[in-house]
Amino acid sequence: FTGSAPESNNTVTTSVISTLPPYPDLVPINPQVTPAVLQTGDTLSVAWLVRNVGTASASVDFVNRIRLIHRASNKTIADVTVPYSVTSGGTIGVGAERSLSHAVRVPDGSGSVGELDVVVTIDSTNTVFELNGSGNAESNNEASTMATASLAPYPDLAVSNVVAPTQT
Repeated sequence: FTGSAPESNNTVTTSVISTLPPYPDLVPINPQVTPAVLQTGDTLSVAWLVRNVGTASASVDFVNRIRLIHRASNKTIADVTVPYSVTSGGTIGVGAERSLSHAVRVPDGSGSVGELDVVVTIDSTNTVFELNGSGNAESNNEASTMATASLAPYPDLAVSNVVAPTQT
């Protein structure tokens, strides 16, 4: 440079607009249990919808999870997985839903008595890469409902009329 003034033409400014590419975003909708009031040892039918609220189809198999959590103790008393197969259930397109259900047995005994949270998790193993503008596409995969279990009547065996042999 010549003179006492520095150069003023060494910078350039530009604007770039970026957008997210399309990705699926699977969410559980309206989990329901039948019956909502049952006894220990009974089977609970859990039904829910899987909805794709993303911008691309979900086209890979994934695993759903159902947990029964004893509300008072916060202990998981049942934990089952429910696979979803694209081969049998189909690709889940943008805005599309799939209705799923599975039977879960409430364990026998007093540890299962009381209010039970029935928690449904979609894509529990994070097989489907999900992304949305809010940044919560991998954390919006869980929904729950409640059931109540009472203690089933169990046999109470008692020994009576015991006769010992006479000694000789």
